[in-house]
Amino acid sequence: DGGADHEAAPELVGDDPTDLTELPSGYRAFLDGCAAEERGDLHGAEAAYRRALELQPPLAAAHTNVGNLAYRRGDVAGARAAYELAIEHEPGQPEARYNLANLLEDVGETELAIAELRRVCHASPDFADAHYNLGILLARVGGIAQAQRHLERYLEIDAGSDWAERAKSFLASLAA
Repeated sequence: DGGADHEAAPELVGDDPTDLTELPSGYRAFLDGCAAEERGDLHGAEAAYRRALELQPPLAAAHTNVGNLAYRRGDVAGARAAYELAIEHEPGQPEARYNLANLLEDVGETELAIAELRRVCHASPDFADAHYNLGILLARVGGIAQAQRHLERYLEIDAGSDWAERAKSFLASLAA
């Protein structure tokens, strides 16, 4: 077998058109949006994400990113609708639920936020930020033991971050 002499490594997809890449693809437009967002071109990013959704309406990641951009602009209703569409198309996508939970908390819907974060933590047990946020919210509503478990889980996953110190301080205050 001719390819067994070297380790297989993923290859970057180039921009040279081929028979398969001449047609626009939703995912390609999504990647363009990600690149624009990384460059700080939020307008270009949103245009690319919307183009991705024209080409491939069920692309949940594009809906999530449209929601994030809407939320940054202060368009809470638009962000919520985008997150909900992402979840409708891909119920298991943790980022959409996580971002929806943060939005819900910001608008005072704490119980719904907790429910979404519980779903994220259950489906994606290594999603550190979801455990952190869930721990904080549970502590606020009096679920101290549950809060401690989620903050401890956060520290298992992300012990070296700046937020780890906050989690440790918060845990210490809960124990006091």
